[in-house]
Amino acid sequence: MKNKISVLLPLLVFASQALWHARTKSATYDEPAHLAVSWLIHATPHQDYDIGHPPFIRALFALPLRFMDPTLPS
Repeated sequence: MKNKISVLLPLLVFASQALWHARTKSATYDEPAHLAVSWLIHATPHQDYDIGHPPFIRALFALPLRFMDPTLPS
């Protein structure tokens, strides 16, 4: 019984850390924000929502959204 706990406890800790890290620190955790800004730049005449990324990259991010026609909250 003690051997099982000594194996299962570190595995459980590792799994919980891996899930937390994937949710909050992965390369895609901020994609909704990038997609929203890209769509705002595409759908509105304003180009000053995000000056941190080049406009061409934002246009590429918004390309799939053009076919989906999402609506923005008012």
